Amino acid sequence: MLHSTVGFVRRHQRKFVVIAGIAGGLYYVGHALSNKINEMQRQAKEDHISRENIKRRFEQNQRDCLFTILGLMPELTDQFFEKVNVDRLIEELRDMAKPVTPAADASFDNDENTPFYRPFQTPEKKQRTKAQIWEDIKLQSFTRTTCSTYVLSLLTILVHTQLNVVGRYTYIDSVVTQFEGVVNSDDEELPIPSNIGMDDQRHYLILSWWLLNRGWRILLHDIQDSIVESISGLQLKKKITFRELTRCFEQIRVKIEASGVLENLSKYLLPSNEAQMSEFMAINGLGPDQVITPTFDQLVNQTRDILESNDARLVLNSCLNRIFEQLLATLKENFPEPEPQPMPFTPLPDSKASSGPDGGLDLDKAVEEFEAFSVTPEPQVVVAQLLPRISRESNSILSSSQNFYLDELCTSREVQALAVSIYTAHGGKL
Repeated sequence: MLHSTVGFVRRHQRKFVVIAGIAGGLYYVGHALSNKINEMQRQAKEDHISRENIKRRFEQNQRDCLFTILGLMPELTDQFFEKVNVDRLIEELRDMAKPVTPAADASFDNDENTPFYRPFQTPEKKQRTKAQIWEDIKLQSFTRTTCSTYVLSLLTILVHTQLNVVGRYTYIDSVVTQFEGVVNSDDEELPIPSNIGMDDQRHYLILSWWLLNRGWRILLHDIQDSIVESISGLQLKKKITFRELTRCFEQIRVKIEASGVLENLSKYLLPSNEAQMSEFMAINGLGPDQVITPTFDQLVNQTRDILESNDARLVLNSCLNRIFEQLLATLKENFPEPEPQPMPFTPLPDSKASSGPDGGLDLDKAVEEFEAFSVTPEPQVVVAQLLPRISRESNSILSSSQNFYLDELCTSREVQALAVSIYTAHGGKL
């Protein structure tokens, strides 16, 4: 039995070697495949955690943008509403309606000790007419609200640019710190640290001071002529429809954009030359030794490149579209809903009464009369009555709380796309 078994093995020795080789190969391949699958699962888990981490950081960054803008708003509005002060004009108009009291004291007429003269009175400044004040109210109302829309859009773009630039490098630094000492420092996959210090971050972020205190004034000066040209022919006593009011704002935007003032956004958002940078540092109690560093300069240059790009102009245009759409939807509430017309009491002409020269029915005339009667006229409002509402809406546009305009901008697809493109851009060494 043993002899036969040995003989069998010897006769089939090659087959057994092949089978053993195949079995061993299968085991090795299976083990390697199992290790590869485990490695892929581990990598997938790490990638998922990494994506969730960057997503969480990005979403928090966008919330920070919203709260930052709300926090900056009071610094802007105090100056802006003082400069474009419609309330002061309205108060001036009210003062004109008050009765005028004699300025001189009547006791001087009976004062025997002062027979030679009445008290000296300086000539009063020539008082403006009501028509002149109303014209100013019209101009300032449209200027105040229009400029508010542009300022809010620019501030939204600036803050999202700044915080996402800083957020990108902060995330890179966190990744470098996490893997420091774990992987080879020469590994090209490892991000390069940004080396942005806290002082550089602080000085870079407070550059928003320029728009809040100087940039909006430059913008107001640049767009005011376009606004005047657009509404100069709008009569205060005229009744206009909502459609005409919409065309009025559209004309203002066309004039502003045709003037080319928005070709260089950075001049409103950042100091543009050495003198402006010196003013920024002096007013904020900073010196060149503290602020001007290679890192700070690189951050400013990157931001300027973003703000002067076509993408930034496209985002600005989308922001303006959204704000003006919301603004007009709000102003539409001031136009009363048209009342349905009552049905005519006179009967339609019969066949004999409406016969034409050839004996047929004069249906064309009957249809024209019916269509003229059935057309519902568009509601109209006197321009002067709209001005206070137009002016007050700027308070909502630049509100530091419950700002629906800002919520609309910060959650818009275009602003989010700009933020993503900045946050996920390849970060080189600063």
